[in-house]
Amino acid sequence: LEPAAEDSGSEEVAMPQQELQGQEVRGQLNAGKLRMAGLEFSDAEVGIAIRDGKLRLNPLTAGFYDGRYSGDIALDGSGTVPVLSLDEKIDAITFQRLVADLVDNESLSGTAQGHVRLTGRGKSSNEVLGSLQGDLALTLDEGALEGINIWHEIRRGMALYKGLPPPEPEPKRTVFSRMQVAADVADGVVTTRTLVGELPFLTVRGDGAIDLGQSRVDLGLVAEVRNAPELAADPLGSELGGRSLPFRISGPLEDPKLSVDWEALLKSEATDMLLDKLGLGAKESGQETEDGGTEEAAPQDALEETAKGALFDLLKGKDKDKDGGRP
Repeated sequence: LEPAAEDSGSEEVAMPQQELQGQEVRGQLNAGKLRMAGLEFSDAEVGIAIRDGKLRLNPLTAGFYDGRYSGDIALDGSGTVPVLSLDEKIDAITFQRLVADLVDNESLSGTAQGHVRLTGRGKSSNEVLGSLQGDLALTLDEGALEGINIWHEIRRGMALYKGLPPPEPEPKRTVFSRMQVAADVADGVVTTRTLVGELPFLTVRGDGAIDLGQSRVDLGLVAEVRNAPELAADPLGSELGGRSLPFRISGPLEDPKLSVDWEALLKSEATDMLLDKLGLGAKESGQETEDGGTEEAAPQDALEETAKGALFDLLKGKDKDKDGGRP
């Protein structure tokens, strides 16, 4: 085998089809260095079978981006359009290098373990990528999301809300100790079932989609801010401990944008404050009264209507103040 080329493996690769016709092969391949579909393998041990225009690589074990790989790869080239099937497991790999070779993107790093079970159709690697169907599960440890700094964007939003100077610029990079993803894949779009990330001060949960073919992301997330001693000295973070902040990450994978849903957060907080002031927020169903009896909490709809009315009166009062008290 020739040494792997130095150029990027992310370039479009034609799926072998005519090359498989009329071939009948069964054997074992051992290779110190191997490149398949633009991906690098080392110390590979591959079982090879070709018959009736179909290729199967199984068992397939190899060193893979500083970790280990095991898989079962099948390519059916007997029809009009080749069909690629993958059943693969990875362990302790350098994820950023893998994604760079796979989709020419380096926005996500970490040490990865997980599995993928995917099927795609196409005459080229890009066509296959855009048609992938299946599922995957992935855990990333000690990694980073490049192009966005979630905590900095939250603090910047707080500065705008509180009328304070914005925080000093920081690198557009979000580090995490662990990220776990379980997802379904359809037509090259990864739709998450589980998405949890452990960040400094934050636990992030949510769902959304990543379009591999278009290299775009759209995730709806909630950041649960942990109470940490470091937050007490931060004027932009001291009030966030224990709160949940809804936000969205969307846009190109290489330059995603974060937007915090401050409106939803402030509406929730305003309702809670009004319920507390009205003496309606602390009582729960079956709460004991002073005479030893129990008092049923007001129905939720009634509480919400009371809060909405109080909020309307409050805002109406503010409008009068702005108008100099004119009726």
